[in-house]
Amino acid sequence: MYSVGEMVRKFGLSRTTLLYYENRGLITPQRRASSSYRLYTEADCEKLALIKTYRRAGMSVEAIKEILDQDATPNREEILKSQLETLDQQIKQLHSQRALIKTLLGNEGYVQSLTKEKWVELLSSIGLDAAQQMEWHKQFEKQMPEAHQSFLEYLNLEEGEIQSIRIASSKETD
Repeated sequence: MYSVGEMVRKFGLSRTTLLYYENRGLITPQRRASSSYRLYTEADCEKLALIKTYRRAGMSVEAIKEILDQDATPNREEILKSQLETLDQQIKQLHSQRALIKTLLGNEGYVQSLTKEKWVELLSSIGLDAAQQMEWHKQFEKQMPEAHQSFLEYLNLEEGEIQSIRIASSKETD
């Protein structure tokens, strides 16, 4: 059995955080000592380790409680997928904010900001027509899909246009 003090030291939490988790119903001490001190079991330790893992994944206390309250894992999977989608959206927003800050800084110390128009102009200036430019995208998508996505985001394209380019780039040529 572990006391509150032992639990907070073991998991690197504050006493307030542990009691907050208890108050929110995430963890409940299995027993109380005769002096009314909370006592936690090994099962509580495992549960608290899981709570910390979910928190490191950015999940809210409410989402964690919902997972812990579920007997079946399908809901757990849905909640985790939802968290993944949220993180993806936040990453996109951060990329957009980063690009804006670079623009506001006047790109000092950075490569000159490249727009879609400048990129198309550059490819055209070396003699690539629209079909050849699409072939370039197809090869980029085929060989390095994540880098292709990042490049299109770097050009500050709208999400719909990025998806359109990536879909067209994924199609096989006749």
